[in-house]
Amino acid sequence: MKKLIPFITILFICEYAKAQSPINDFTYVLTYRNCDYVDADFYIDSGSQLDWDSLCWHYGDGVIKKSSSTNSAHHHYSHPWIYSVSVDIWKDGVVKTVVKDSLVTVYTPMEVTFSYTVNDTLMMAPLTVLFTNETIPGECDSVSYVWEIFNGQVSAEKNMEYTFSEPGLYYVTLTASDTFGCEKSYSESIFVKDTAQRGEFPYITSSCPESEAPPGGTETILGFIDDTLYVYGVTCKNCCTEKTATIRYFNDTIYIKTWDSGEFCTCSCPFYFQIKIPGITRDSVYVYFDNDLYLAKKKLMALGLPDAPELKIYPNPARNYFVIANQETRATSNNFEILDLTGKILQQGHVKNPGRIPIDKNKIMPGLVIIRLKLKDKIIHAKLLVQ
Repeated sequence: MKKLIPFITILFICEYAKAQSPINDFTYVLTYRNCDYVDADFYIDSGSQLDWDSLCWHYGDGVIKKSSSTNSAHHHYSHPWIYSVSVDIWKDGVVKTVVKDSLVTVYTPMEVTFSYTVNDTLMMAPLTVLFTNETIPGECDSVSYVWEIFNGQVSAEKNMEYTFSEPGLYYVTLTASDTFGCEKSYSESIFVKDTAQRGEFPYITSSCPESEAPPGGTETILGFIDDTLYVYGVTCKNCCTEKTATIRYFNDTIYIKTWDSGEFCTCSCPFYFQIKIPGITRDSVYVYFDNDLYLAKKKLMALGLPDAPELKIYPNPARNYFVIANQETRATSNNFEILDLTGKILQQGHVKNPGRIPIDKNKIMPGLVIIRLKLKDKIIHAKLLVQ
């Protein structure tokens, strides 16, 4: 029996050694994403997979991951908290647990923002702007700030006042940094207008259908009805900006300039526009429209529109067709013409019952046109706004 005891003892020691994994620690890499969240990678340093049979990771937020095929794990932390991480290492039915307390910290993120007030609500240069910092610092009470304007101006004050002396589009950015190393930014654009934009008004009459080509091309047309000058056509300027126009008079010349106010984007699509200038008593005027020169004459006086019997049409405005409502006009022998404001014939044909006439969008762009109907004994007219 004395010889048997040492033999049994040796067997016990061997079995105990076989059941214990030699792994006593794990390594990790924590990647802080601007302190809003943390990506964590955990590793078991093992020269051989025989050092463990399976792993069970406890991430500290209630999520558990078991693995028997890999010695690493990845986890994403997004809720502000301090997390302890542990791993259960199984070897031959025996478990060893390695714990790292307070390993991962996700901070309450800062909310960086600002507002601003101006000395001129029309936003004309020179424009003085007071930027008010409204940042909520999160967990950290010590936060530093940097203001940047894209032309290189920098300020480290909590609030900033700045005067924009020249018109243009400016980007203002506030960056906040705290003692945890967290950094966040907030930006806004400021569009400072030219003083020549005083008296501006909107002139666009349509939205921006990017997939449509402008019917009738991009020609700008001018014409008179009575003493009102109409300027209409298509513009393909930037989609993202506010569009306005200004009018200036100099003797017998009218200067019209269009403006884009705001940020620019890459799309380009047609907008239909119309500008009405009443009170023109001259028979003709010169018009500079965005530096292009036009001569506008009162040609429509020859049409006799004021004295002609009334032609009743609907709908008005119209998009794709209009209907002649006068009963006497529905004979198929009657001819119609659609004219622009200069008297040019854009479309013509015969009236068909029940008096519905399609609008040829390849020839007629949105704007004001004249409908002329030729009967046996007279000619009658109507004004139609095409959308």
